[in-house]
Amino acid sequence: TFRGNPARTGVYLSPGPKTTPNLLWQFSTGAAVWSSPAIYEGVAYFGSLAGLFAVDIHTGGEIWRFDTNGAVISSPTIAYGRVYFGSQDGNLYALQLESGEEAWRFRTGDVIFSSPAVSDGVVYIGSEDGFLYAVDATTGESSWRFEVEGIVEPDDGIYKGVYASPAISEDKVFFGSAQVGGASADLFFYALDKHTGQKRWEHPDFNFITSPAVSQGVVFYGGFGSLVGLNIEDGSLVYDLPLGIISAEPALHDGVLYCTNEDGYLFAIDLGTGDEKWSYDIGERVNAGPAIADGVLYFGTEAGVIRALDSRSGDMLWTYETGGWFSSAPVISNGVLYIGSGDGYLYAFQ
Repeated sequence: TFRGNPARTGVYLSPGPKTTPNLLWQFSTGAAVWSSPAIYEGVAYFGSLAGLFAVDIHTGGEIWRFDTNGAVISSPTIAYGRVYFGSQDGNLYALQLESGEEAWRFRTGDVIFSSPAVSDGVVYIGSEDGFLYAVDATTGESSWRFEVEGIVEPDDGIYKGVYASPAISEDKVFFGSAQVGGASADLFFYALDKHTGQKRWEHPDFNFITSPAVSQGVVFYGGFGSLVGLNIEDGSLVYDLPLGIISAEPALHDGVLYCTNEDGYLFAIDLGTGDEKWSYDIGERVNAGPAIADGVLYFGTEAGVIRALDSRSGDMLWTYETGGWFSSAPVISNGVLYIGSGDGYLYAFQ
């Protein structure tokens, strides 16, 4: 699933390449890849502007593809023998893993950028129509939906929506609202009961809210000028770290938070003290949150460079230049790093 687990921490259990890797293969979709892959039983499932693809991770060969009527920016989740993902055609899809045949689709009122989370037989996903949806994973029937607060002024091109990918911890689902159009907005970060959709609490914010990550009883997200951490039980403010504009989701591991800002810096923050352990001047914008595996941070930049840093010291371990920008978060599985690129390729490095 997106960011490695339902809590969206960006942590992967398998080690990845620690020295300059070899390119195992690259698979061309013919269109930019924003989606992060889900790796399961020898297959990489991922979306691009050309649809959803299933690719053999050993050979890089196509197994099947599924065409939607819109781009697939949503990162898929694997559960119950199916792959779940959203499309810009406004549908949440469930496909059979082996064949790619459609099991069901659920129609929302607008495009979907959000990546689904699956828990206890329910799929949770946001839509730009302003709702977070809970959908039965087996039947595709609606369990509940929750409408976010916000401004809707169609004549001025202003709409509220849910761009963020939800995170799940214990009995709650966490996500933030968004505004489409207009210069700024008063937004909210929400915690809902995952079974009923009832609001447990909300936290007001301003102008930008990333997808969240949950660790040690705190839910974190990036905002317009800071990295925010809220108590998952009552929404009270635990952290408010003035790190600049945070436009990519953080990674969390072993009491340390890792995040990038729009000025091109990567920060490592000790959550015990709130102090900066180290920072790294990337010199390029990073559009997707870093992944962490066995003491190494991996991320791709807007300039088309994959970087690996030692998570303890912030020292650079290796870089690899490709032909296109990255807005796909890397995924680590069995020693291999997978990442999608704006040049239309999914890459596999070992």
